[in-house]
Amino acid sequence: MSTEDLEIVDDAYDYAGKPMKLDIFELTTDKLVEFHELIQLKAEYPNFENEVAKNLKAFTTNDSLIKRLENATQIMDIKQIGHSITVSDSVQNIKIHFKTLRNDEEKTDSILAIIKSKPIFIDGTELLSRKVSFSDLKSP
Repeated sequence: MSTEDLEIVDDAYDYAGKPMKLDIFELTTDKLVEFHELIQLKAEYPNFENEVAKNLKAFTTNDSLIKRLENATQIMDIKQIGHSITVSDSVQNIKIHFKTLRNDEEKTDSILAIIKSKPIFIDGTELLSRKVSFSDLKSP
């Protein structure tokens, strides 16, 4: 069975609780915003730092990336750079460019989104689960 024949589960659900199909860029954008919100939560509520840190590890193990986004009050103008790169049957990389707002100053930044896909079975139906993590772009 090809991946085109599978339903896609991207951690997004409609109001009836049914999975919505998102394209990879939409999923990546949603996850980048969620990642930034977790970073902000960690900064605003130090009492929950340990719990939030566990959730952040699902997005990245790169502390410098977290530090870079800590002071940003907003992420905006998220764009994909070029085409996604297929690393393997289950891994795709996307270069993401975005702007951050810090103390009324806009800065640009870029990161690598790593999308890992795997088939899962729920109630006998094969679905495609996708997880997104982030890394620094490597210098050539």
